[in-house]
Amino acid sequence: MSATYPPHGRLSPLQLDKLAAAQRSLRDGDFTEAIRSAEAVATQAPLALDAWHLWAVALAQAGRHEEACHGPFRQALELAPDNVYVLANFATALRHIGRLDEAVGLWRRAGAINPAFGQIWLDLGMTELDRSRFHEAGEAFQQAIKIMPDQSQAWHGLASALDRQGHATQAEEALRKAVACEQSQPVAWIHLGNLLRRRAHLEEALKCYARARSIGDETPELLDAQAGALLDAGRIEDAIATARRLTALFPRFAPGQQTLASMLWEYGSVQTHGGDPLACFADAVRSHPDDARLRFTYAGMLKQTGRGEAALEQATRLRANGDHPRLVQLVADTLETLGRSQEAAPLYRSLYRDVRTHEPAFLNAYVRHLLKAGEWALAATVAQESCAKDPRDQEAWAYLGTAWRLLGDPREFWLCDYERHVALVDIEPPGGYRDIPQFLEALEKALTPLHRASREPVQQSLRGGTQTAGNLFGRPEPAITDVESAICHTTERWLGSLRIDPAHPFLGRGHLPVRVKGAWSVKLFSTGHHVNHIHQHGWISSAFYVRLPPAMDRAGSDAGSIQFGQPPKELGLDLPPRRTIRPREGSLAVFPSFMWHGTVPFHDDHYRLSIACDMVGA
Repeated sequence: MSATYPPHGRLSPLQLDKLAAAQRSLRDGDFTEAIRSAEAVATQAPLALDAWHLWAVALAQAGRHEEACHGPFRQALELAPDNVYVLANFATALRHIGRLDEAVGLWRRAGAINPAFGQIWLDLGMTELDRSRFHEAGEAFQQAIKIMPDQSQAWHGLASALDRQGHATQAEEALRKAVACEQSQPVAWIHLGNLLRRRAHLEEALKCYARARSIGDETPELLDAQAGALLDAGRIEDAIATARRLTALFPRFAPGQQTLASMLWEYGSVQTHGGDPLACFADAVRSHPDDARLRFTYAGMLKQTGRGEAALEQATRLRANGDHPRLVQLVADTLETLGRSQEAAPLYRSLYRDVRTHEPAFLNAYVRHLLKAGEWALAATVAQESCAKDPRDQEAWAYLGTAWRLLGDPREFWLCDYERHVALVDIEPPGGYRDIPQFLEALEKALTPLHRASREPVQQSLRGGTQTAGNLFGRPEPAITDVESAICHTTERWLGSLRIDPAHPFLGRGHLPVRVKGAWSVKLFSTGHHVNHIHQHGWISSAFYVRLPPAMDRAGSDAGSIQFGQPPKELGLDLPPRRTIRPREGSLAVFPSFMWHGTVPFHDDHYRLSIACDMVGA
């Protein structure tokens, strides 16, 4: 926000000249001189608001936000507690140093004093987004839009707030307004394309990316988004060609290297470079040995693709140039996957002891280690800490349930009621179909062409099968549209039969209706299965069964069945499933997203075709 300095306090002509010189220095980018001159005037005239304010702004623009907030901004606010410029600029500096609650308070004070000052509401909205207060952010952006209806950034911010609340249609409308306000801004077209891609409106998304490319530079982010949309649209060769162009033009862009490696991993060795999906990534690391982020991302990719020793070698090279908590955790996690838990233990302990802010992702990794190490009581304690930090972290609840089970704690069954919280229900045939078999036949015809991969994606639960790319729901095929409606309706009907328990992480979120957060189809071949896993980004997860192999009809066999309550094999706990269900074609399995689930391998020449989706409250 630009600064205006109303007269406050008596200044001598010499001090006025010095303050004017400080303002000129600030405009010219000479922050050192601006700070020196403004500080001198403020020290000599302690009631001069304009001197304190200018000193604070100069410090902030020089990147010295902590100094600005602790000293001159605070003094300026004491001198003029209702000055909107002081309030707004102070809030901006507080946002820079992560003191978001204080920043919001100051912006709201400024907005109450001068509600017609649109920039205040825009900045407030951005800070509420930083705080993940999406409803409040949306209200602030709407206020900004009333004052500045042609402000692209306000429409863009409103779209982000709406999107994070699950209002995709309204978010798209807001992004189209942003594009209309700033036709020449590529970033708006890219973001609109990204939203359309997530909604499976792929041709429209590709048109947005093409428009962005026509009016701006070919950025790595744009090429990465375009490659992903081409993949989702089933244009595999074009997607890989775009990803290759991305990595050739921007070899140090780590997300692009991940994109290409993931595509080559999943879509077959015919397309690989030198027979190794990660070969291009490795070439980039060798060509840019000092790029720490590139090497770190490469190490993570090696770990995800089962090359733990190579990942550890890369991480060790990075540690030689200095440690960082994320790097130490990568080493610990990699040692854990290699079965070297004794070496991982001191790293996890030091991170837990020394790092002040424990993110749930680290806490969950530490709990995994503790479960494997037999320290079940401590695992439960750390898991509860993770749940408290983010009550919607599905992985944390899964580990807590496992720790309680190992400890013989009856709260396992409060958390995971394997009878009432899991159900297999039949859907009704959607309108226009004679019966379920006719609907399933149409659905199978729609899904089969979408399975273009030759193997499972990187770091997924799937083994011995393929998964469709991108978001399945939103595609134009009528049968896919119909199955989304049927799944949501059936899930809502089942939810209505459950009692609400505000203290429970699943039953306490009794939101109706539901909306789909993500959907995909899985095709399993003989011996194929899902390893035990959870769904981190859902509330309710589900599996709808389109086609099942004849092997599943054999009496007394669990082949192809879905099982619940058994932790992942790599934890080494040797616990059996709590419940196993044999699905039927046309049936829907629904369960909490934090509940461990997987499938039993089957042997058959016929495949097993299903649709999985995660849902949250609308």
